[in-house]
This record gives sequence, structure tokens and C-alpha cells, in this order.
Amino acid sequence: MSPEKQGMAGGRYIKCSLFLMFLYSLFQDGSFEVQVPTLGPIDRTAGEAGAGSSGTIASPMPGTIEKVNVKEGDVVKKGQPLGTLVAMKMEHIIKSPCDGIVEKVHHQVGKTVAKGSGLFTVK
Repeated sequence: MSPEKQGMAGGRYIKCSLFLMFLYSLFQDGSFEVQVPTLGPIDRTAGEAGAGSSGTIASPMPGTIEKVNVKEGDVVKKGQPLGTLVAMKMEHIIKSPCDGIVEKVHHQVGKTVAKGSGLFTVK
């Protein structure tokens, strides 16, 4: 769909526009509709290597590693804090998605990481 479209689609709308991440439609009767995209179930677990699975835990957003609570070879339980990421002046605790062993700590304290960058590998 183009960013903005005007006209009548079966007499239904006057103006439909994609503004930032919101889709809004103005209708002939004066009413309007706003659609706001939400995170789906896959997006919610993006920083957790999938719910309950082992593997590499990716950074949910760009930020700086403030704390690393584990070292390679440590045994961890599901939900155990592995480290802390600071982004936008907020702390984000990175938790283990499963019981396992920390195979790799990819970054040390003070390192700036990009969204999706591997932080820890738990097997």
C-alpha cells in the first residue's frame, strides 16, 4: 500500500495514510480507525533465543553491557540472570531461556552491542 491514499473504495473511506508506524483511515461518516502494530509471539522472545530453547541469546536492542553474572562453564537454571544490558538509561536483565551450561560469553562489561548481537550461548 502506498503511504497515503485518498478516494472511495466502495464508499468506505476518504483518506487512508501510513504515518510513522500507525495506519489511520478517515471514513465518510466522520468516524476514523487507527491501527497500531503490536509485537507478535516471535518478536517478544527475540532477545531470549526462543522460549525454552538453548542457543545464543541475542541483544533485544542496542546498548552497553553493564554486568556479566556468569562465566563460561557455569551451570545455569531457566530464568537465571546472565547479565545486564543498559539501553536508553534503563537496565534490561538478560535471563537464561533454559537450564544448561554457559558455553560462551560473547562480550565483556563496557562493550556496546547492536540489536541482535549474540550476548551469551547456553547449551
